[in-house]
Amino acid sequence: GFDILSRTCSVWELSFHLKACGIYLCVFPPSIKISTRQLRQLWIAEGFIQYNSEETAEHYLKELIHRGFFQVSKRRAGGTIKACYVPSLVYYSLLLVAEKTRFVLMPDKEEESLANVKRCFILEDLIEFIFLEQSGMYLQSFLNHSSESDHLALIDCENFCEKFKYLRLLNLGYAVLDQFPLGLENLILLKHLKLNIPSLKCLPSLLCTILNLQTLEMPSSYVDHSLEDIWMMQKLMHLNFGSITLPAPPKNYSSSLKNLIFISALNPNLSCYHSGVSNSLLGLHKLECLKLVNESKLSRVVLSKYQFPLSLSHLSLSNTELMQDPMPIMEKLPRLQVLKLKQNSYLGRKLACVGSSSFPKLTVLHLKSMYWQDEWTMGAGAMPKLESLIVNPCAYL
Repeated sequence: GFDILSRTCSVWELSFHLKACGIYLCVFPPSIKISTRQLRQLWIAEGFIQYNSEETAEHYLKELIHRGFFQVSKRRAGGTIKACYVPSLVYYSLLLVAEKTRFVLMPDKEEESLANVKRCFILEDLIEFIFLEQSGMYLQSFLNHSSESDHLALIDCENFCEKFKYLRLLNLGYAVLDQFPLGLENLILLKHLKLNIPSLKCLPSLLCTILNLQTLEMPSSYVDHSLEDIWMMQKLMHLNFGSITLPAPPKNYSSSLKNLIFISALNPNLSCYHSGVSNSLLGLHKLECLKLVNESKLSRVVLSKYQFPLSLSHLSLSNTELMQDPMPIMEKLPRLQVLKLKQNSYLGRKLACVGSSSFPKLTVLHLKSMYWQDEWTMGAGAMPKLESLIVNPCAYL
């Protein structure tokens, strides 16, 4: 109707890079929540964002929201946008433009050829797509948004990698793999990879040879052993696992992982040595967001043995079972904006922020399930920019 035509015309009024980001929204089913962090990573992997700038991606996000291409569905405690969605009317307008220009394609069973398609996504039937007879394809991006947890045979995944050698972005969604598939390491152009391998416990050395990777997502994998080879991945920016350990960096890899800005969730790996994790963190000079989750039930974290990079702006701790007040260490991080002390992060009774310049940039403080805490001391000049304080539940505070 007229509304779809009007929205379609408005797409063409956008600047070149903003237009690409806008049309790309049709890869997400209408009205589902889209993580803005993941959306920015996809835009960067697709080459829509100049200089891979997160700030530019955030600017484009706000501009598209302002123009009505999608709506905010959830905000963080500090007010920043955490999730959004594409309204149905907008979605079908964008899908029409995408299919007409073959910018993005959602293939169906009658699709005659995908030979000249660079990007495609599916909402169902991953197995059927894999068995499509296609040849000579130069597909750069594939996203599986099916809500079904199909079990993907390794041989099928290996054939998929063999068929699509030029992939730069591969998101297999909820499709379950039993282990890391052979052949995936041959996708040397790959920048963005998301896999669902719940049984994975050791990070494969072959994975570490994909040196163009910027984003590695395995949120269902709890990796308790990582090889030193991970330090070869110099372009890696985002590391998202259920849990992952980092070995101490080898001396000859001193400048590697230099672009890493996001880790979730890092396990201190207390069965080894504290200094390994501490040295790992200290060398990550661009690290902005860190989620530290202790998966070990054998011992507690001793925070005084850790040296956090001064670049940190977001820090979250869970199950670390700290016995010493963490504030004297954390208040010295000059760029820290968000601090979350979650369940079992601190088992002490007192918190003290008494430094005259403690937490100069902190805007959000989240204290969760700190059952034994009954005293909190704040200095006169502490946390001058605090905007959001969440205390839940802390029975004695």
